[in-house]
Amino acid sequence: MVVLLVVYWFINAALVGNCSTVRLNFLHMALNNLYNKIVKLQMFDAAETVAAIINANGPYIAELLRTQLRRGVDADNQPITLIRNAVEYPFYSDYTVMLKERKGQQTDYVTLHDSGIFYLSIRTIASAQTESFSLLSDVPYFPDILLKVGTHDRVMELSKDNLEILTNNVIKPQFALAFEVAMGQ
Repeated sequence: MVVLLVVYWFINAALVGNCSTVRLNFLHMALNNLYNKIVKLQMFDAAETVAAIINANGPYIAELLRTQLRRGVDADNQPITLIRNAVEYPFYSDYTVMLKERKGQQTDYVTLHDSGIFYLSIRTIASAQTESFSLLSDVPYFPDILLKVGTHDRVMELSKDNLEILTNNVIKPQFALAFEVAMGQ
């Protein structure tokens, strides 16, 4: 609709008064530029662009999650809980506390950090088709971690604050740059 109004405005501007060659050339150039912009806009795939940005920034996103886990919270900023005997606990068992203290690790709340291999293996995968991204781990015991975590459905997701940081510091600026490049600006 907007495109038609713009075309109508250019045609009227060219036909008012003298139909000089200069005005018709201007109209032709303007319509050509408009057509080229429309074609570029149709070719620009926003979902693919966002997925590429997320995949390219996977290590940064994984670090946001590691920081969140170090604080002992899930995506809802709720304490990470562990399931023992069908009951959720926001703390480690006495045995785990003893083992963690020997390693000099934090024991006041659940962080899911033991040897560090799980933390280092966290990776990001984005999909343009589903317009989503996931944080996963390649460690063979990853499914076991999720099974014993009471907040398993939200523990591998970024909190609202972290999503805001990701959006404002990474996605928006990189998307704007990709859009400018695609439009030829």
